[in-house]
Amino acid sequence: MISAQAPSPSKLGPGRSSQWLLMDSADKDDEGCTDQKELTSLSGIRTRLAFTSQGRYHIGHQRNTVRERECILTICMSEPVQKFTVSPESVEVNEGDDVFLSCVVQNQQGNVQWTKDGFALGFERDVQGYPRYLYSGDSSKGEHHLVIHGITLEDDGEYQCQVGPTAKTSALWASANVTVLVSPSSISILGGIVGELVVAVAGKQLRLQCLVKEARPAPSVAWYRNGIMLDQNMHTERAEPSTQFKRWNVRSRVTLTPKPDDDGQQFSCRALHPSLMNSPTSLVASVVLSVLHPPEAPIISGYSTGDILKEGQEVTLTCRCQGGNPRPRMAWYKNGKLLNHQGDQGGRFREAECDPEGGS
Repeated sequence: MISAQAPSPSKLGPGRSSQWLLMDSADKDDEGCTDQKELTSLSGIRTRLAFTSQGRYHIGHQRNTVRERECILTICMSEPVQKFTVSPESVEVNEGDDVFLSCVVQNQQGNVQWTKDGFALGFERDVQGYPRYLYSGDSSKGEHHLVIHGITLEDDGEYQCQVGPTAKTSALWASANVTVLVSPSSISILGGIVGELVVAVAGKQLRLQCLVKEARPAPSVAWYRNGIMLDQNMHTERAEPSTQFKRWNVRSRVTLTPKPDDDGQQFSCRALHPSLMNSPTSLVASVVLSVLHPPEAPIISGYSTGDILKEGQEVTLTCRCQGGNPRPRMAWYKNGKLLNHQGDQGGRFREAECDPEGGS
């Protein structure tokens, strides 16, 4: 409602009365209403009057049945615009959860419905053909929320709250994605595995491949050495569609150059997925590396070059070596000739193996 002032009759002179009159269509200019209000008063004396209709008004006074226009006022009232005060937001949910998508329209004039992946769900509060779907809220207040009970993977998709157009307002729509989380079904490390043992050669590149299957959305993978995460730049990932509906497999490959100290160490890949964030268990596959590498050079103790021995003196020579996978065996030579086990070449000895920690 807009208030304006009219000149006081006492200032118009005897026999004159004043009133605001809504001009008929013939009197309206072709440009229609504007946002400006024009008011010309008589003698600066005004009276108040309230207007409830849009249009162009003029103040007139009568004397001897002759109406004279003294001032003109243009009144413009804009139509209320429908708009969203609450729009739906994208969510990630586990299978079986209930979903609530909010939608509130202010100054609603058009009809409201939801769509799923472009398919209209209709205007009825109980969605026909979708017994787990319903519209909730007070429609007289512009509340048109979508509720989905016991969500399944088939419910995954894009949803839109749509407000239809009218003669005076445009259509509106707001979108949100519902992503149904499905935990990976399995994880494994592929290639070159004997049980949980992977054989590698020191200094030669080794590629390990981790496969995580049938998850929604596609998972990612982290690699670890003895529980310490490896740099992500060391591995690559590729997602590929699963044979299961709307699910994904991911292959992650890590490239290593094993060293002797990697022998016997555990390498693991772990599935990373939103559905596993609050899970008390993790999805991990592990292998142990068996790194083939030579031992260090053997060391002989019990005699040093230049020591003088007496004939018949007994001397014990000990050969020690460290490391090596597989564990090496030792043999004795005299002047380049292999000594046998019978001691017929002037000595007796016992066969020994090199110990990874340096035993004889």
